[in-house]
Amino acid sequence: MTKEVKTFKQTMLVEGLKGRMNGALPNGQYVLMDVGAGKTFMVNPKEKMVIDMSTPPQMPKMPKQLKQAPADKPAAKSELIKVGAGPEIAGYPTTHYQVKADGKLCADQYVSEPALKVKHLKHFMESMGKMNAERKKAVGAMPFMKMNPCFIVAEEVAGDLLAKGIVLRTQSPDGNRDFEVLKIQTDVSVPANDFIIPTGFEIATPQQMMQRAMQRMNQQMQKNMPPAK
Repeated sequence: MTKEVKTFKQTMLVEGLKGRMNGALPNGQYVLMDVGAGKTFMVNPKEKMVIDMSTPPQMPKMPKQLKQAPADKPAAKSELIKVGAGPEIAGYPTTHYQVKADGKLCADQYVSEPALKVKHLKHFMESMGKMNAERKKAVGAMPFMKMNPCFIVAEEVAGDLLAKGIVLRTQSPDGNRDFEVLKIQTDVSVPANDFIIPTGFEIATPQQMMQRAMQRMNQQMQKNMPPAK
């Protein structure tokens, strides 16, 4: 039996604390980031629309019967184990680490210390990690949501991994490569406007987009309702 794994290639441009990700989204959409300012935008050139992902979404109110639930779930025991030398990836030597939660293997990580010396990369990755951590803290966790121990541990060891180098490959326990850097290029000429929101594009938050979708749905339902007798 052959398991089909869907993959995609993504190009990430980094200059200072600004970044742009191409290829991860359909229809030519891309992501702009200013990790220094804590800003993330999803740009849709076809619709001339920009979704501002910077503001954490509002969490729904907890049901009354669950308000007394403990706010903190018991943390999973995290382990970051150095296995030894890893393969060369994207032209950089790596060290192989394993991430475990409660003794269970979550992922094999291949980390390159020399890649930390790539211009802009270390500072950008550190700032992006801080931005993501602050966003998760602002969103919070709902006590009745059961978190996968591997997800919890991945967040806990992210800082430790970055201190050791740049992750160039993440491999799941079943052997599939969840993530791999194929190439790192430096001193690439990039147009300045590649990191800027195009002029004339409408900017909205996910909450505003949801409200618009609900309004359109209500209007459609009213049109389809039979006339009152």
